[in-house]
Amino acid sequence: VVINELMYDPISGNDDDQYIELYNRSGGAVDLSGWQLSDGVSYTIPTNTTLAAGGYLVIARNAAQLISHYGNLNTANCLGNFGGKLAHGGEHLALTKPVEHKVTDGSGNTVTNIINVTVNDLTYGTGGRWGQWAAGGGSSLELKDANSDNRLAANWADSDETAKSVWTNIETTGVLDNGGNYDASIDYAQIGLLDVGECLVDNVGAAYQDR
Repeated sequence: VVINELMYDPISGNDDDQYIELYNRSGGAVDLSGWQLSDGVSYTIPTNTTLAAGGYLVIARNAAQLISHYGNLNTANCLGNFGGKLAHGGEHLALTKPVEHKVTDGSGNTVTNIINVTVNDLTYGTGGRWGQWAAGGGSSLELKDANSDNRLAANWADSDETAKSVWTNIETTGVLDNGGNYDASIDYAQIGLLDVGECLVDNVGAAYQDR
């Protein structure tokens, strides 16, 4: 079971929209009873929680709110609420499971202790090879391949949210000049974006006039 997706900096600006997704990449169901998320946030998975082979489980900061936002989530595949919040600038996360550890005391008696063994952990970040749009731009951070090393930034990418956006048409007509002084040698237009985005320039035409 691996940490497969993170929504650590929601575009809403509301940290209650944060979530962590777990994925079972094994060939069999896994009993997650008592497993914990620790370090960046804190949460203990309830008893009798089983994750099917190839299944996903979302753990939310506010499960009820998240379920109301996403039609594919319900009380079976979305749990919460985790304590604390995911740092917007990156931090360490660990997924652990309880394991019995038996020792013999000085009197020869067997004592059973429970220790939390790390199953999967990573330190996510921002900038560099980490996803650009996951840092408050509307995307989550997703593992490209669940079988890859999720400790490496290159194995993560922004979720594809392009289907949720629409094109905005902008049409303008103006004089092609250099600040107001007519120059007959100007034969090209420069178009720039004021922020990160994508544009398609089409149907550029010119009409010359004497001055």
